[in-house]
Amino acid sequence: MCWRKICPLFEGIGYASQMIIFYGNLSYVVILAWAFLYFFFSFSGKLPWASCNNTWNTDRCVEINNYNTTANWTLPVNASSSVIEFWQRRVLNISTGIEAMGSIRWDLSLCLLLSWFICYFCVWKGVRSTGKATYFTATFPLILLVVLFIRGMTLPGALHGIKYYLYPDPSRLADPQQS
Repeated sequence: MCWRKICPLFEGIGYASQMIIFYGNLSYVVILAWAFLYFFFSFSGKLPWASCNNTWNTDRCVEINNYNTTANWTLPVNASSSVIEFWQRRVLNISTGIEAMGSIRWDLSLCLLLSWFICYFCVWKGVRSTGKATYFTATFPLILLVVLFIRGMTLPGALHGIKYYLYPDPSRLADPQQS
């Protein structure tokens, strides 16, 4: 109503902004559902995207991190990594075309439902509850970074890597070859 009084040409700005917000929230919740799916898969003993021994992998699947560094190793023609095959064939379940609809992915649907519940409860009571949710969303990434830092420091060779990072060899800057 107010845009009609200012300039009748701008009458659709409110509707357009609501549609932009709707589609932005929709895509955010879908991405959050994918993140939950990866989060739940990460609790398994062996990560499903780390190997080619799964039902969704093809014959062209290659484990990129599983090769001998001393041998001359090249990728086969049309090779696909296990990570990409997990994403395309397990998570997205990409079909052959628009005529092949596929079936409902119940695990992904439950992750989507969880994402919508979290989104709903974050804005349920208005600005007051959103402020409380901000306490968690602002501090949790920092806590997670500290945990990951401590985990990284306990890995074998971590101190050697930090030493290599902090005390670089300046003579290597003149060498154009990368190794």
